Amino acid sequence: MANQANHTVTRNTAPGCGRWLAVLPLFLAVFQVNVALRALQTPGVIAAQIALPLLLDALASGWWAFFALWISWRLLRGRPGGGQVIVLFAGFTLYSVLRLALFAQADYDRHRLSFLVIAALMIWAIVLIAFLLTKPMRLQSVSGDNV
Repeated sequence: MANQANHTVTRNTAPGCGRWLAVLPLFLAVFQVNVALRALQTPGVIAAQIALPLLLDALASGWWAFFALWISWRLLRGRPGGGQVIVLFAGFTLYSVLRLALFAQADYDRHRLSFLVIAALMIWAIVLIAFLLTKPMRLQSVSGDNV
């Protein structure tokens, strides 16, 4: 009995923070499924006027939806994935900015680039704060040593 160390579990996060982090990619997945369905249901007359090929838009949206659902599922199952959320949103933001820069034809769309970059930075800040709040649990001995 003398060899057993007394260990306490300390949490660096609020309970359930990982579940809240899983909601962000879930929202992205729902949004991207909607984009894919809209792209597939666009009438041919309108599709002819759009610079971005709608099949490509639907495939890309489907990929983002799948990736976001996969990350949400992992987080809800208690697996580490906060870094994956950051990668997801960083990649999606870069994709959105590039897509708008390459395929936007109207001046109105071109002027939205600065707004999109600012919105992306705000999303990154929210995700980063959520990630920092969901550090994994550490075991510490009573003497304060990490186990």
